[in-house]
Amino acid sequence: MELSEFIQNTFSEILKGVSGAQTVDLGGNVAAETFGSPVGSNLHNGGRAGMFTVVDFDVAVTVSEKDGAGSIRVGSIEAPKDKETSSENTSRVKFAVHLKLPQGSSAPVQRSAPRSVYRPDIG
Repeated sequence: MELSEFIQNTFSEILKGVSGAQTVDLGGNVAAETFGSPVGSNLHNGGRAGMFTVVDFDVAVTVSEKDGAGSIRVGSIEAPKDKETSSENTSRVKFAVHLKLPQGSSAPVQRSAPRSVYRPDIG
């Protein structure tokens, strides 16, 4: 699988999973609106832009060149066919990409109780 296809499939599956989870009973709690960003998590509150998560990738890639054409594949090893000139190198690639999560339920509006006002003339 090409690296680009792996990344596309990963994001697509994450978004399908979150969206699907939002459609079941109590699914509004999935990626629901929140205030602030939990410390030490991959969640980031983008304000009006929505909630984001950081997806960390740590993949082994194989860079191969066959007859002058190159490709970067994720974790695949192919046996060279007869009469082809090929070379392969395996590397580890680490990177992170932010992803906007589909909006879950909105947080309930908190209404304050009326405050009593201190009036020195009343006591």
